[in-house]
Amino acid sequence: MFVGREREQHKLGRIAAALNEGSSGSLVVRGVAGIGKSALLQHLRNTLNPEVQVLTAVGVESETELSFAALHQLLLPLLPDADRLPPPQSAALRSAFGLQSAPADRFLVALGALTLLSEASRGNPLLVLIDDAQWLDTPSADALRFVARRLGAEAVGIVFAARDGIRPFAAPGLPELRVGPLDTSAARTLLTHHLPAAAPVTRDRLLREAHGNPLALAELPRALSRPQLDGAAVLPEELPLTERLQRLYRHRVHGLLARPGNALVLAATEGDGDLAVILRAAEDTDRAMDELGAAESAGLLDLDQHRLHFRHPLVRSAFYQGTPLNHRRAAHIALAEALDPGDDRHVWHRAAAAMAPDGQVCHLLADLADRVRDTGGVATATRALRRAADLAPSSRLRAHLLIDAADCAWTAAETTQAHALLTEAEPLADHPTLRARLMRVRGAIAHASSDPARACATLLEGAALVQDTDPHLARESLAMAARAAWVADDPGRLAQIAGVLDDLAAADAAGVDAAGVDGTGVDGTGAGAAGLDGIAPGAARLDGTAPGAAAPGAPAEAALAASAPHDAFVSHLRYLSGLATDSTTELGPASPEGAADVRGARIPETWLDPDDPHPWVWPPTFLPHLLNATLSWRDDLERAVGTLRRHGAVGALPMSLAPLVALQLVTGPWLEATAQGSEALALAQETGQLGAASHLRAMLAWMAAAQGDSARCQILARECLDVAVPRRIASAVTLAHWALGLNGLAERRPGHAAQALGEVCSPGGAAPHFMLRRLVLPDYVEAATRAGQHQRAEEALRRLGGPQAHDGPHLLAARLRCQALLAQGDRAEELFTTALEKADTSPFEAGRTRLLYGERLRRDRRIKLAREQLRLAEIQLHRIGARPWAQLARMELAAAGDRSAQAAAPARTSDHAALTVREQQVVRLAAQGLSNGEIGARLFLSPRTVGYHLYKAFPKLGVTSRSQLLRTTQ
Repeated sequence: MFVGREREQHKLGRIAAALNEGSSGSLVVRGVAGIGKSALLQHLRNTLNPEVQVLTAVGVESETELSFAALHQLLLPLLPDADRLPPPQSAALRSAFGLQSAPADRFLVALGALTLLSEASRGNPLLVLIDDAQWLDTPSADALRFVARRLGAEAVGIVFAARDGIRPFAAPGLPELRVGPLDTSAARTLLTHHLPAAAPVTRDRLLREAHGNPLALAELPRALSRPQLDGAAVLPEELPLTERLQRLYRHRVHGLLARPGNALVLAATEGDGDLAVILRAAEDTDRAMDELGAAESAGLLDLDQHRLHFRHPLVRSAFYQGTPLNHRRAAHIALAEALDPGDDRHVWHRAAAAMAPDGQVCHLLADLADRVRDTGGVATATRALRRAADLAPSSRLRAHLLIDAADCAWTAAETTQAHALLTEAEPLADHPTLRARLMRVRGAIAHASSDPARACATLLEGAALVQDTDPHLARESLAMAARAAWVADDPGRLAQIAGVLDDLAAADAAGVDAAGVDGTGVDGTGAGAAGLDGIAPGAARLDGTAPGAAAPGAPAEAALAASAPHDAFVSHLRYLSGLATDSTTELGPASPEGAADVRGARIPETWLDPDDPHPWVWPPTFLPHLLNATLSWRDDLERAVGTLRRHGAVGALPMSLAPLVALQLVTGPWLEATAQGSEALALAQETGQLGAASHLRAMLAWMAAAQGDSARCQILARECLDVAVPRRIASAVTLAHWALGLNGLAERRPGHAAQALGEVCSPGGAAPHFMLRRLVLPDYVEAATRAGQHQRAEEALRRLGGPQAHDGPHLLAARLRCQALLAQGDRAEELFTTALEKADTSPFEAGRTRLLYGERLRRDRRIKLAREQLRLAEIQLHRIGARPWAQLARMELAAAGDRSAQAAAPARTSDHAALTVREQQVVRLAAQGLSNGEIGARLFLSPRTVGYHLYKAFPKLGVTSRSQLLRTTQ
């Protein structure tokens, strides 16, 4: 009987209606145990159009540690079609399901599931029902959430049912349906259906105890005796609902559970419903079948030839929790013996049975963690390592495993658990290598969470512990610390790190060996690290007192002048570039070719190991542009990002796309930069990468300002500052103020622009950055000059000092333009013309230089030359979509008497401007000749959704075929 659920039925009915119309939909049904979630799913299934296909899966508590178990259960009917998927997706699914031995990439598995479901819905709509989602193993849950978030034009619906109060099933971004208790009238109707002849006093008591829970209303009457139901006997004392149900089921099978080795105890302990395993573990197969048959007759479970299924998870929980500890342990031992030693379930049962430290089981769990980590089960690896730590025979090995578990937890985005594991490991980490590993994880969390200054300090402290004993670990920590120092605007610290990296490279050349954890203990007790412990004379120091380095806390200006951090970081960058392939002797700071490599195209080729990408050793945002390698590094980054996409490395994309977007921003392909930046921002938010998200918001705000979208610029910049300011993400704060200043110039409010940009370029400003200010300064000088603040502009230019050794033509051109704005007469013209000769990488900056030059010529009444520069400026600025500046160029042309400018219609932007961000991405890849399947693999969409986006984009672009797309992108 189904009563009291009209609201829920209506919402589920919308899913069914969407499927009938060929659309997709998703929903998460939430509620406490027994509230009717499973009944709602069954009701939805019963009311579907007969043509709708249905796939189901049920989360099983015992399988939460088995990677991709639930996904396998769901997709099993579709696996014969897996061969038709793109090869990387097909291989990933086969690896996840144990059909081949290669590691399974979690994102390729999820993408393969999406494509497989999409293809299955081609003939008829498809509904996916996932019950007990709280018991899904983490890799399966991640994959199914991935699918639910990316449903588009497919006729696929997905509905999850998740229980409250135990293992949470997080589903951010998916619509939810909260199922509450039945109201009094509906509850009374349902109880009367189950118990038509009960005494009124008994019925009233049951209604109070059930609190509108349908399962309790159905089950509680069965536990009562006939006198109790009739009102002739006193009812039991009231208990919390879940406890009441557990007591109920234990009471109903009390006689069966009294014997050790009982089949119900084995079934509850096994949890997977594998009847063959349960019977092998039983002492007497015939007796076990009798016990299970009795439970089936009592309505507790269902049986077939191969599997058993408890009617409700609470039934299994009640059996297991109501069994004495020694009986449960015996059941785990029996089940472990019934399973093959190569089965992961064998390891978990042995671990559950262990009551004291056990080195053998500890190592089995550690091996299991290594295996599942390779197949994408990072959360399962965390739990395996955590349990292995509990069973470790020594405190040092326990610390080692806890740190590994914390690292896995952090990778799985379980930050709170990672912190707890590190806190537990800290008092046990009595060796420098262990402490350094602990600090590396803690520093990584702090950096991404994101407090770069604290992260830098933590990482440096860890590196100091192992400079002599484990240089590889020290280098990795220092590389991460250097990026944190850049983001935190700490040039003095960055110079010190570069010096220490020089020392480490020299030590490598001298043949220093690394020592580390061997699995049972930690070897090596190095006697102090030169440069890191502040002892070795003349070595780089991290206490702020090294020769040529400013003390901690000194103003950035003083640190910059004292330690020459530009040159130091160039040296450090050469080292970082080689670190990805560990080729420090060839490309490290000591390399005689280093200076040439920084300005050339060879370094980026070492950033990406195709089998093990390490984006954290790539240059920070905008650094390649500052070091005069804009075009070559942009090309290398595009190839690297393409490789990451093909490998399905979604987690690495935000920090990989951010520097690429920065270089696209300065070189002009703004539509592509906006599309990729928006994609990266969504991924950064989804994975909790606040640092990358802040930088991406600031860059998207800058592009919005450059294109005249003031409202979007201000929203993005403020969102960036809300996150970046409290976390001291200084480089993102600088970029956000740059965007706001550019927006002021676009709106022709130079005073507002000068105020925002002055926070970067003026002493004591709120948004300083020792190197990024070189990019911001030209806009500040222009804004201050237009606002009549010539003295401030001159002071800012003077504070910047002379050109740096690694400055490229673009930075020299920007400096010359600043000087031209502040000069007069022939000197100004000379500076403008020289600036135009050097502005070769940024069409936006070149166009603006021509615009400013044309304005100056018009004011000097050199009308013919002014028109020439202004026409060229208008063409350049219009071509890249810089609408406010193109419009200003036309206004200046009109003021110079150019009649064509007066009559000109408003500049028409590219047809691509009418496309959504996703449509731009799809069109760009389709124009390159990629198929729908290949585009879907790169953008993590199904081929049908790709086709839908192309269908929407064609009319906007005025094309009718894919072959015409190349013309629209040129």
